[in-house]
Amino acid sequence: MRKLVKGKLKFSYILFLFIAIIFSPNLYAEEENVELDKNIKNLSFSGFFRTRLWHFQSKNVFPGSFEDDITEKYVTYQDLFLRNRFLLKVSSNIEIKTVFDIFTVFGESVINNIDTKGGALGSAGINLKTRNLYLTYALLSQKMQFALGLQPFSLPGGYILASDGTGIKMSYDIFKGFWNSYIYYIKAYDNSKENFGEGFGNYNFNDNDIYVWGSKTSFNENYSLEFYYVYQKDLDLNYDADWAKLNWVGCHNKFFINKYFIELALIYNSGKIREKTDDSANNETTNVKAGLFDLWLGFRYEALEFALKVKGATGNITHRIHSNSFQDIRASNSFTSLIIDNTGGLSYRGSLYGILGQGIEIKYAFSNFELLTRYVHFRTANKINIQENKKSNYFGDEYEIQGKYNIEEYFSIFINGAVFNPNEAYTSIMQTDNKNHIYEFMIGGRVDY
Repeated sequence: MRKLVKGKLKFSYILFLFIAIIFSPNLYAEEENVELDKNIKNLSFSGFFRTRLWHFQSKNVFPGSFEDDITEKYVTYQDLFLRNRFLLKVSSNIEIKTVFDIFTVFGESVINNIDTKGGALGSAGINLKTRNLYLTYALLSQKMQFALGLQPFSLPGGYILASDGTGIKMSYDIFKGFWNSYIYYIKAYDNSKENFGEGFGNYNFNDNDIYVWGSKTSFNENYSLEFYYVYQKDLDLNYDADWAKLNWVGCHNKFFINKYFIELALIYNSGKIREKTDDSANNETTNVKAGLFDLWLGFRYEALEFALKVKGATGNITHRIHSNSFQDIRASNSFTSLIIDNTGGLSYRGSLYGILGQGIEIKYAFSNFELLTRYVHFRTANKINIQENKKSNYFGDEYEIQGKYNIEEYFSIFINGAVFNPNEAYTSIMQTDNKNHIYEFMIGGRVDY
């Protein structure tokens, strides 16, 4: 695939130095008649700094991380991440927005393709990257918005698309903002594997056209509805396929009735994928008909929130290219910390095809402290051959607890622990008889500005 121009990296260095000089505390220390450029007065910035210490432990196999079930494995590493957002308001209708990240890892192992060897800034690879650089233009008294450039594109839940890409957005408010319609056109997208840049990869220009049309509305903050249609024509896929022509139709609903709430998402996926084989003359075309659903039922009582969650997608868990495997463009979904996750650390994967999960989530907030506990029971959409004349779709169970304490308005510390208990379907896929637990522990801090 052809690479996009990498001048964005150089731009980030220049912009960072430029902002550092502008906001230097000594620059205007002397009482001199210095007239600031009007654009400096219209410049605002925000972001956050986050550091996390991870520890993993298991005597089992976990894809991309633990390759054997013979020895007990312990892995510890630390990641540092700085997100910087800059906004320049050129006029009442025009804004220029840019986002760049600084990221590095300290440690002694390789987890989910993150090389953690080394111990200095930059030793884990590229550590500075321009994430977004785009222009927004508003007209018709702010009712219509255009955005052009390298920018974030996402759809509800991140089931189909949640990534940065070069393209165009247009949205229009009607009925005094009661109804909003939007259109996306994307020609290229970021080739990093993480959601909105928490990782690094090169920008790739793919022979890929993506069209999105959607609308959303809300009624008195008690009900919201969003539906959309997506079409993708990709002639240069990143996985084992020659090309894909796919469609998605999705609907997302949220209901709030006093203390109770319901969230429901339904997506239908159809189209064709042409598989890639050694003999291109015999490549086969797969007709896709698949679906995804996500249901939350819960209630809130003062500081307590209780929810039942059911989430899953059709498909063959071991074969992405399958007639009933739900496809995505660049999904980024987080359901739990170990099986379906996009937040870092261990992760079975970030897309849902072939996996069904149902569980309970309890949240409690008191003063500056937040506590979350979660249990999710996982099964595969199709039964897996365990042994002769025996099949099972029991994938495993995950238990999780999270805590967060807000020390100040902009400073918080957090802790997370998760355990996955594998069962027959998991061990069959991993080709092991080992049912030992897989553990993940993380502690970190974050400062927003």
